[in-house]
Amino acid sequence: MGRLDDNADWERIVELSADVPAQLGVIEEADEKGADLTAEEEVLLGEPQHDQSRVAWLVRRVALNADHVEHDLWSGQNASGRSSGRRTGVRVMTHSLRSRLSLLGKEQFDVNGNAVVCWFGAKGGSRRHTVRVIDCEDTIRLEATVVGPSTLEQLHSDHRMATWRRNRLTSLVAFRIDGRGRLLAEAAVPKVGLTPEEFKIYLRAIASEADRLELVFTGQDVQ
Repeated sequence: MGRLDDNADWERIVELSADVPAQLGVIEEADEKGADLTAEEEVLLGEPQHDQSRVAWLVRRVALNADHVEHDLWSGQNASGRSSGRRTGVRVMTHSLRSRLSLLGKEQFDVNGNAVVCWFGAKGGSRRHTVRVIDCEDTIRLEATVVGPSTLEQLHSDHRMATWRRNRLTSLVAFRIDGRGRLLAEAAVPKVGLTPEEFKIYLRAIASEADRLELVFTGQDVQ
């Protein structure tokens, strides 16, 4: 989308990265002239009849997110008044979401409203992580808190650059520092042809990646 060099508007970049629920990555050049900010995302393919629709969904999301960020940062215009085609989603319990969550097995998951606790072993005797489920028009957004702002502030590193680097190495899961200063693990899931087993794969991917980083950063099991 653009080069992150001395001329980049870092304040605006930080603001956008906190506001846009998109997977941002960074490609660092060996010549030290700066790094390229990218928009990228993955999708799980399943039944062949749905593959084309899912790939089209993926291309549309990445293109819209990239266009939104690029336009705002490098065109000299404010994109806040433009329609990017994204939907922030709703956190209320819709009928379709309730039906989907009701199919989760009680041995491995606890459902409380739109929050799902994913257990990695026996309930009450193993690590677990909570994933929030947000219903959008053609997408289900999943997000989990890794650590809060107080923990991030204690780490001696450039948190956002580290997050963007990490996004180039993970599959299905993206990381973002939101406007509240929390490190989040997120995924966007296309609804088209989504099976219960595929939904569980996404849930477990988010929960396991978020829990792994929480363990690395804190050694605890809070989230």
